[in-house]
Parts: sequence; structure tokens; C-alpha cells
Amino acid sequence: MRITYYSLALAFLIGLSSAGVGAAQAGSDVCVGLSAGIGGTCMPLINATSGDNGNVAIGVDALSNNTTGVENMGAGPDALAENTTGADNTGAGAFALENNTTGSRNTAAGVDALFNSTGSNNVGIGQAGGSDLTTGNNNIDIGNSGVGAESNAIRIGTVGAQTATFIAGIFNAVKEKKACDVTVDAAGQLGCVRSSARYKRDIRDMGDASDKLMKLRPVTFRYKADSTSTQQYGLIAEEVEKVYPELVIDDANGNAEMVTYQVLPAMLLNEVQKQARADQRMVRQLAQKDAEIAALQHQLSALQKKYSEIDAMAERINALEQQARKTTPEHLASTMR
Repeated sequence: MRITYYSLALAFLIGLSSAGVGAAQAGSDVCVGLSAGIGGTCMPLINATSGDNGNVAIGVDALSNNTTGVENMGAGPDALAENTTGADNTGAGAFALENNTTGSRNTAAGVDALFNSTGSNNVGIGQAGGSDLTTGNNNIDIGNSGVGAESNAIRIGTVGAQTATFIAGIFNAVKEKKACDVTVDAAGQLGCVRSSARYKRDIRDMGDASDKLMKLRPVTFRYKADSTSTQQYGLIAEEVEKVYPELVIDDANGNAEMVTYQVLPAMLLNEVQKQARADQRMVRQLAQKDAEIAALQHQLSALQKKYSEIDAMAERINALEQQARKTTPEHLASTMR
């Protein structure tokens, strides 16, 4: 809203420039306010390096050191005060982009926003937004002071100041393409867990590292702060810490706070594969036992056949013995009496 007021005031004053109200005598530069000046003057006939570069200075010492910088806008005391050759910058607020010299395409909105930045393509919004940035480029700092020479980062809010985040348009949104699960660390950095071997070292099979999973206790529970009292499922961080401390994230005081659930599927997969390999070994062992049993059954059948032959032979021998007894002299004598 403050920027809008500045814009309206600027348009009004430019409209009155022909009447001599705080505007340049010629050229495209515009200065408004007590001691406002671009490179010392807004009069191109006096300073050839300034005056016709499309700059706007509103406030004491705004763009006061500009030389060949073009298309800059400094609105507020000392806004872009040290800028010399930087171009396409917007500093709205006291001391916004004050120490920028050659950086270009920066946007600072708020008191002290991007105060120390000398890089390019940075955005600082809010009081002291990006004020700690120095030489970094391509940063967006909203309600955050930024970090030194950091580049290509987005920082929103300040750790310890904001304790909750609400972003519309995510919940219930349809995921139409492949996507990763977003994780967040204790510093608030968002990201996806990278799986490529390009980012890993000391790669080896998990082996027995997942053996202790069976020591974890799955529980049902309800969050104390949940007014709906919805039943949840999961683990207790303090219990997991005793078994797998590397799976637990501590809070700022070193107390167990969260479990890295995204690691568990790989460990469970390892256990499933180990069980599958054990099952396959068991199947092979059973197949070998079945083959051995079949061989024994074959041998038993052969023995039974032999026993049957022996029994038949024994019966024949017994019949012959009976017949032989009938042909003895004693038997004949007894039959003739």
C-alpha cells in the first residue's frame, strides 16, 4: 500500500513539473523532496552522466551517488544512496538498497530492505527483508534478513517468529505428474530426498541393518491438540530413538521430536526381500526333501516288490515241502493200513 501511495504522489508531482514543483528542468530523471538528487542533480544540462537515464529519486539522498545507472527508482531517505552504475533497481523505504553500487534488477520494499546487498536479481520485502545479503544473486527474502553471500534461495519468515504456515491451493490439488514427497529440516528448508547415486557415497547393501525393525512398537494415538480426536497410527519418537537414533529428529533442546517415516519403506523392503530369500531357500530345501522322499518311496516300492517275490517263493517252497512229506515211506505206509 505504501508503494501505491508513493506512485500516486510521484504521478501527481510529475504532472505538476511544468509548474516547477521539485522536478527536473529537462530529461527523464525525476527528483522529489528536500535535497533529493540523482548524482548530485536532476539537471542534465549541468551533469551529463545523470539527468536523462529514466531514474526517479524521492527522499533525502535517494540515488545521490548515481552516475550512469539507468531506470532506477529510490523512494525513501537514502534509498539506493550508494548506487553508481546499477540499473533497473527499485528501492522503496528508508535505506532500501542503500549500499547497492553496481547491482541491477533488485527490488526492495521496506525499511532497510536489501540494505547491504550489492548483488543482482534479489528481492527483499518487509522491514530488513534481505538486509544481511551481501554479494548473493537471485534471492527472494520475504520477512527474512537473508544470509550473506547466499544465491538462488527463497526465504520466507523468520525461524522462531513464525510457528505455522498456511498456503492455499495445495490441499486437494490433483497431482497429475510424477512428483516427490517434500521434506523439511529444522532450519525450515524444503526439498526432495535425492535418490540418484550421483549424490551418494559408501553405497552398500542394507544387510542386517533393518533387523531391529521388529523391536519398534506401532501404536494408535490421538494428538492432544486435535479437537476432532481423530485416531492416528504411527510410532513414538522416544521409543524409536532407543532402537534407531538416526531415524529421529530432535528439537532445539535436543529432545526427540519427529520420526523420519520416509526412511522406513526402504528398511521394510529390505526385510521383505530377506524374508523372500529365506522363503526361496525353504522352497528349494523342501523340493530337495521331496526329491529325497520320492527316491526313498521308489526304493521302498522296489523292496516291497522283492518282499512280495520272496513271499511267493516261500509259499512255493512250503507247498513243495508239504508235497515232499506226502511222498515219504512213512506217509505211504500209513495210507496203506
